[in-house]
Amino acid sequence: MTETKRELFVAVATGQNVANLPPILAFADPERGDEVLWLESEQAKRGRWADGAVEVLQRRGIASERESIQGDVNDPPAVCATLKRYLQAHQADYGRLNIVLNGGQKLTPVGLDCAAEFWRAQHKPVRFLYGEDRPACVAVREERLTAPARHERYPKDKMLTLEEIVIVAVGGTQKAQALSFNPGKVVQRAARPPKYGKEKAFTRLVHETAYHLAKAAAQQAGAHRLSIPPFQQWSPQAQQRVLGNLRHRAQNILGPSAVPRSKEVQFMSTLIRILNGTDPFERAKKHHVAEEVKARLRSEGWWANEGINWRELEEVVAQRVAAFLAQNSSLEQVVREVRLNAQVERDAEWDVVIVLVNGVVIHLECKSWGMQGKDLRARMEVMQRRTSRLARMYVVMPLFPEFAQEPWFAELQQRWDNTRSIPGISLIALTLEGSKAKPGTPYAVHGRRVLSEWPPSFEDSLQEVLAPYVPKM
Repeated sequence: MTETKRELFVAVATGQNVANLPPILAFADPERGDEVLWLESEQAKRGRWADGAVEVLQRRGIASERESIQGDVNDPPAVCATLKRYLQAHQADYGRLNIVLNGGQKLTPVGLDCAAEFWRAQHKPVRFLYGEDRPACVAVREERLTAPARHERYPKDKMLTLEEIVIVAVGGTQKAQALSFNPGKVVQRAARPPKYGKEKAFTRLVHETAYHLAKAAAQQAGAHRLSIPPFQQWSPQAQQRVLGNLRHRAQNILGPSAVPRSKEVQFMSTLIRILNGTDPFERAKKHHVAEEVKARLRSEGWWANEGINWRELEEVVAQRVAAFLAQNSSLEQVVREVRLNAQVERDAEWDVVIVLVNGVVIHLECKSWGMQGKDLRARMEVMQRRTSRLARMYVVMPLFPEFAQEPWFAELQQRWDNTRSIPGISLIALTLEGSKAKPGTPYAVHGRRVLSEWPPSFEDSLQEVLAPYVPKM
């Protein structure tokens, strides 16, 4: 019986190394002793681009070697000479040669194919692998770069998790820890689905209560003698001056323990709301909420700190995603995992994260009140920097046209319209589950003359987002 030799996987280190790993993980076998050879340019070595990928592979039981490219990564002769030299020195160590084509520049594959000629001359098998973006699959070419491609699905359970993607992108666990990265929790489908967005009565209760609390706060703020701008609107210089003074006084009282800046900002924001009379505790005093209503809201996690707990919206969206995937096996097969509340930097959080099998990350930013375009763009930049340039972000906002004639819905519609007007925004409506209305159907909003249009259902929007990643095979 012929012994199966370990295989060698060759990848070119790049600033976007996440794309290199799915083809490797799909075919590499740790038990067989497969190894990965990283070809590094001078820039890649200086930037230590391969460090995170090497660490993730090592955790998976796959060892790595490194070779420096003597010349430009886009120069085929330089790439060919580097790889050929390694192959000549280790021709007895490996069976199949697997060349990953996702790294490097346009002419890099020419150099890789040139070096593979030496392997073919030894009558050893060669395989070229390329991880596709959409659909999420790997293109396989046997023996030659010009051979016809066959496409194979990724084995879901072997692919990268969110934690591994960030480690690869930032260059290792230590760097990820320095960013205070926390992958959040894996979303499991709940035995009992949330009532919000499913039951009309409970959904109405949440928004009616929030509407009356907001009205009471506005009336209180209008009568209050103070009107301090929100802390986030202060100039950076004013923020730093106040926080520095606050930090100095706190240390005099509490000692030198460090307090995260995010906590200081949260404290100042709360203090200003108290001074302005718009804090949730003050709102609750001005608008009586029946204990029975509080209990109903609290039973679903929607009542906290004497006000509506809008953080629960993220849990609802996560559960709607999980339920939708459970009912759509073709889409579920391209999703590696769904995570909730991942902390990526000290002051940046991803609400709901869908991790695809090809390493692409989709972030659902859940908003009840809308947000500024510059904030959305900043979040998108952070996401692509911490994962890959292929990352996508969508803003999810509640919109329930079934309640269009109720007073509180007008503000919901206005926030939706304002957010939709932001250039470049990708907006998804969290609709009532089971809504049958045809997208584009006009409806009248309480107190408004202009008709609005019924949005696609949340599930239809999710289908549109994920469908391009499903392999047609």
